[in-house]
Amino acid sequence: MSRWLRIGGGIVLVLALLWLAWTILGMILSFVSWLVSTIVTILVVLVLLLLAYLLLSKLLGGSGGSGGSRSQSRSQSTSRTREREKILE
Repeated sequence: MSRWLRIGGGIVLVLALLWLAWTILGMILSFVSWLVSTIVTILVVLVLLLLAYLLLSKLLGGSGGSGGSRSQSRSQSTSRTREREKILE
């Protein structure tokens, strides 16, 4: 009879350890799942914001104003130098 009690106790101990391992594994996997879903959500939001920025910059006139003023100032400076060259001739 004591042999059967040892076997039954061993089975109960193994089942308890399996349940504990399953619970710990479930907690680890749920944390990893939360972490991955958070990272994916942040990446999707960043991509959507980038696409919205690119769309708005195209709709509102190109490079947002600073690049346009640079090209205008370059064309103005080249036209001024041409005017000065004409005057000097």
